Amino acid sequence: GLSKEEAKAKIEEAKLVFEVGKEEYNKDVPEGHIISQKSEDEVGDYTNSPTTKKVKEGSKVLVSVSKGQEKTKVPNVKGKEKEEALKLIETAKLTAEIVEENSKTVKENYVISQETDPDTEAFAGDTLKIHISTGTKKTSVPDVVGKTQAEAESLLKGAGFGVTIANEEDASANHTPPLSYQRIGHSALR
Repeated sequence: GLSKEEAKAKIEEAKLVFEVGKEEYNKDVPEGHIISQKSEDEVGDYTNSPTTKKVKEGSKVLVSVSKGQEKTKVPNVKGKEKEEALKLIETAKLTAEIVEENSKTVKENYVISQETDPDTEAFAGDTLKIHISTGTKKTSVPDVVGKTQAEAESLLKGAGFGVTIANEEDASANHTPPLSYQRIGHSALR
């Protein structure tokens, strides 16, 4: 957890040779601070070696230095198909949070909007919330056949529909007088 400069001073004070073995991103260790160390006679990964470990004077101590938390740029995914958007987000080392919503203007499975502006700097691992279209809202039309006008209006409005009343004459209605009337009228004409 020491800074690179502090670690170098301590190691050189102990008559050892300070050497940076690698630098890597680390969200838990501030930039320029030591993540881990190992002496040159140790094999394998860097470890947090005990400070009391005995090594020969002049031995190398390799340290891993933090580059801090990795930064990235937020991609522009608005208008992209869902799978393409998710790949762009993953490539940017971000995590996607999906919010599904209805849209009359954006096709189903396409990104309506994103909550962080494109090209904004973010940390790798941050979450980008995107809104994905489920298309237009689908609903069932209530059966209003045989209902009064008031009942039909109430049912349709209750289901979220706008209602416009248009009174029309039934074109399929037979305007011929009833058969009994035809017989009477017809016989009276003879």
